[in-house]
Amino acid sequence: MDNRINIRRDINDPSYRYKMDPVETIQKGRGGNTKTIITNIKDISESLETKPEYMTQFFSTELASRAWWNEEQKQTVIKGVFEESQIQDLIFKFIEKYILCPVCKLPELDLVVGTNDIEFKCRASGCVSRKNKSDRLISFIIKSSQLQKAQENANKKKNKKKQKQQQKKKEENENQNQNQNQNENQNENQNDSNLNMNFPDVKVNENDWSLDTSNEAQQKRLQGKICCWKNFASFCYLILQTLQLQRKLKDVSEKLSWNQTTRTLFVCELLFGKNMLEEIPQRKEVLSLLIKTKRAKLAVLGFIERLCGEDYPDLIEFVPHLVKAFYDQDLIEEEFILEWANQKSSKFSKQPTFDLVIEKAKPFVEWLKTAESESSEKEDDN
Repeated sequence: MDNRINIRRDINDPSYRYKMDPVETIQKGRGGNTKTIITNIKDISESLETKPEYMTQFFSTELASRAWWNEEQKQTVIKGVFEESQIQDLIFKFIEKYILCPVCKLPELDLVVGTNDIEFKCRASGCVSRKNKSDRLISFIIKSSQLQKAQENANKKKNKKKQKQQQKKKEENENQNQNQNQNENQNENQNDSNLNMNFPDVKVNENDWSLDTSNEAQQKRLQGKICCWKNFASFCYLILQTLQLQRKLKDVSEKLSWNQTTRTLFVCELLFGKNMLEEIPQRKEVLSLLIKTKRAKLAVLGFIERLCGEDYPDLIEFVPHLVKAFYDQDLIEEEFILEWANQKSSKFSKQPTFDLVIEKAKPFVEWLKTAESESSEKEDDN
């Protein structure tokens, strides 16, 4: 059953469309601290399409008692003891004075708050009326509106300033990143061009001659029987076998302005050849000192692209075995292999070569994905 009442007390028609909840109050406190709390003022104000703060101020003026709106509890609190009937009469008075159109008596008024008065426009009859600051509630509404606008303007200026600062910072970061990427790309292109110099083809014994550190072998290399590149490679490999590996390699790369990617490619050129699959376990100790970062690990995979796709095309079928060898030796983790396999292109090889290498690596990549999925399922079961 609908317990709501008509907003006009002079109409008893149950089919009247404009209704509201009857007021509900409770008393709290004792003696001089007694308070009357209107518990459903929020619902009543929504039915009247007004703000509970306005009704609270009206009660304070009419009852000559302090009243305030409790935003947290959504209640109006009035200091003193007042009966529900008394509060209900005040609500009807508020409706007649500020909610109903003076012409058609319908609650269809829109408020236009000005500087010194408020204009009431009726949506039904078109009637326009005004009330000025001499009315205490009107004065309260005007001040509240002005404070709200001032706060909104302050917030807009604050947000606008904050957005400008964020935009400026974003542009500075973008410019900084762009300059950094340009410098890095220039260095990489320069270093790659240095590494891709056309050295004369030399027939070398398929045995790992670089492991030969005898005086005779060194003398032959110094005499130029082996080209300058392989001679330099042998010398650097001897350095890689010492305890000063990282420091010496860092000194060399800094003198040549090499970045980490170029440094890693250089080492791979020194360590690996056509027998790379057999050489990976042999070079594990050296590689573990060098392949520590994401960039270095991706550079090793890029070297595989070059080796199998360009230098030794007959090794293309060994791509999944080479990638698996680095994985089995704990040199490259699966997350970097999967990231590499999901790339659309590579800076280490041409697009057709890259596509072919990724296609050949697919069986091992699929195995990694399956193993990862099974591991996740086991963890979920546990």
